[in-house]
Amino acid sequence: MSSPPKAITLRHWSRGQCPSQDKLAGFSSTRATVRVEYEVESEAVGQVGKRRVFKETFVVKVVPTIGNMANLLIAEGMHHIEVGQYDNFLRTLSLWEQDRRRSSRIEGRTKWTKGVVGDIIPDHALAISTEDYFTLVMPDLRHLGYQTKFLEEGLSDAEVLIIAETIGRFHGTVVAYKLVTQLDLQKTFPKCFHVADVESPMFSYFPKAGFERLRQEWCDKPHRATLLELLMPYEQQAASLVVENLLPREPFATAIHGDVQPTNIFFKTTSDGKYNIKLIDWALARYSQGTYDLIYLLSIGVEPEVRRRVSRQARDIYFKTFNTALTDLDAGITYPREQFEKDMVISEHLSVIWSISSINLLFSSPSLQRRLTCIIKDVVLNPNLPPLRSISNNV
Repeated sequence: MSSPPKAITLRHWSRGQCPSQDKLAGFSSTRATVRVEYEVESEAVGQVGKRRVFKETFVVKVVPTIGNMANLLIAEGMHHIEVGQYDNFLRTLSLWEQDRRRSSRIEGRTKWTKGVVGDIIPDHALAISTEDYFTLVMPDLRHLGYQTKFLEEGLSDAEVLIIAETIGRFHGTVVAYKLVTQLDLQKTFPKCFHVADVESPMFSYFPKAGFERLRQEWCDKPHRATLLELLMPYEQQAASLVVENLLPREPFATAIHGDVQPTNIFFKTTSDGKYNIKLIDWALARYSQGTYDLIYLLSIGVEPEVRRRVSRQARDIYFKTFNTALTDLDAGITYPREQFEKDMVISEHLSVIWSISSINLLFSSPSLQRRLTCIIKDVVLNPNLPPLRSISNNV
């Protein structure tokens, strides 16, 4: 027989502006901090009738119910996805990984004891979605000592490498979970993964508008004529290229975050100078190739000089930790380097479309425009990268 629920009494609460200066806070959602003081009846022996007082600070995130962005989020079902990730998929995955690693630890085969999912996912107090809105309540990470950066700041070398290591572990863990349990993740966790559609504004309107704006900005720059010509195949096939290549390629398809950029990553420096990381905003989570998260991080989230310095090392770290997770969790498979490099080629080409669709459409600062230009150059002018036609044959 289950024990009666603990009695909780709200003593005081206050609401303030969200401390985040992120330019997107309020663009796609409304966020506020809520400071709560409450009492909980003690369960300790000899403490019957006594109550403990807790003080916590939460961030409350709500999708607006009106406006073009709200309409897009609701039409795409992204509010369901974010709630489904926190309340269903990520919670289930975390519990499975902890149990799996506990068994491996007893046998002395793993050095990661808690598990990456439990490390990177912030606890939430409430996550609900209805047909046309959602509410998410989680601890204020800044109140807990975590910090994030603006998109325009970009990430440092060390930050990029620790994120590459972390998402490699996470992606490998998801593949292990899928293979060990023999579950179809998209069917088992409905509404937890965004499904790409060529008719969706996200893959039709946004790329089209981004390329059009790029042409307008470069029309009086003759030295950019060659780049514009090289970009024509990307523009002509943008929606079909992205949608077709986002389809999962088994057996290494995994759960990807979909928006690994600075404002969604929180860092906390540990006593030994390393980082603890939290990843928020899982509204664009997909079931696809993990290399998309890695390339998105290396393009959207960093200055060109940083990307060029750490790209190879980040790729190696990601690949290593992906396979280490597969080994530790007894997945019975390893990610071949040749397949990984093929997936990276596709991801790099798609990064051109993603960057033009996001940086060029939503932001216009000179530093981000420079970042966008360098992303384009590093892909379309790279003699060592197989040409676009090598992946467009899939469309």
